[in-house]
Amino acid sequence: MNSAPANWTKVEIKTYILLLCARADAQETEAEINLVKSSTNPAVFDKMYKIFQGDDEESALKKIEIAINKQVYGDMEISALRKEMLDVFAADNNFNIKERYLDKLLDQIIY
Repeated sequence: MNSAPANWTKVEIKTYILLLCARADAQETEAEINLVKSSTNPAVFDKMYKIFQGDDEESALKKIEIAINKQVYGDMEISALRKEMLDVFAADNNFNIKERYLDKLLDQIIY
């Protein structure tokens, strides 16, 4: 792993998760990336995007699991994150089977 996810902030974790959602169907559209960018500040986006670029889906999921387990999330935070994830999935107007599968995997990790 090319970064220590245990040290990520909640904003960094969210950004990384949303980037993975954008890539779920193997294509990061401009609309999806712009939506992720709009949910964080440019410095965090750039940092997490650089880390994300070097990761495959399996290592990304492992990083998310490690990072999530180091934080305490309330119900409202989880709800907000889930909504943002669904917004990214829907950004290209196509919630396909790959995105649904990733959504279920992330759901298991987050909860």
